[in-house]
This record gives sequence, structure tokens and C-alpha cells, in this order.
Amino acid sequence: MGRDATSRCAETIVDLPGFVVLAAGEYGGELELLIETAPAEVHCGQCGGPAQAHDRREHLLRDVPAGGRATVLVWWKRIWRCPAPKCPVRTWTERSPLGAARQSLTQRAKRWVTRRVGADGETVAGVARTLGVGWWSVMRGRTGCGRA
Repeated sequence: MGRDATSRCAETIVDLPGFVVLAAGEYGGELELLIETAPAEVHCGQCGGPAQAHDRREHLLRDVPAGGRATVLVWWKRIWRCPAPKCPVRTWTERSPLGAARQSLTQRAKRWVTRRVGADGETVAGVARTLGVGWWSVMRGRTGCGRA
């Protein structure tokens, strides 16, 4: 898939180290970015042999607003496999500090939420509307990142 000028511009604006923006667009008033990890050689964590790409899976993550719009990162995660016949590891999904498995907010969105609700005194409901998520998503993000 070729990268256009919009994708390169979005990559600069959103500052996602280790990721490449494949496509950028507006959907339902929100900024949506299709991203993947930057190409790198991957090895099996068990046997150390070279891994092979096996499949992909989408992981939707809400990020800090960009340009006053809610931002959705569609991380096209790679699923890797170890081709070594004697290795007990078959497949695994790539990971990144950007967002943990089964999480809906990026780490920086969690920090942003904590600052907005804690230090800035904004309501949880207001921050949830800004991000385009539910009240509980903001509360879980805040408690996972903030302190009393």
C-alpha cells in the first residue's frame, strides 16, 4: 500500500515513534489513522529463530485529540509465527508500549485524561465526550495512570 502526502503529514503530527501511518482520513467527524509498526526483523522469543508473518488483526485505540477532533488509531497488528518444528511457540501478536492488549486508550491518552480530570478539573463525562468514549473508559484510564 503506497503512502500519500496526507499519511506522511499525519505521521509527523501525531508523533508515533516506531509506527508508520498507512492511511489517514475523517470518518464520522473523527480523525482515523491506519498504523502499523515500522519494519523490523523479528525473532522468536523462545528459540531465537527468525519469525515469519502469519496474519494481521485490528486493534482500535483512542488517542489524544488532534486538531480538536477525537482520534482513533487503527493498529494493524502483525501476528508472527515461529517456523522451527521443534519450537513450542507457534504464534504471537506484536506488542508495543503504545497500548496494551485489550485496552481502548493509548498510554498517552491515559496520561492526558488524568491531567484533564485531575489537575484541570474537567468532568469525566466532558473528557469522555471529547475522546468519543464512555464514562467508564475514562475512569479506568485515569485510575490506571493517575494517583489519588
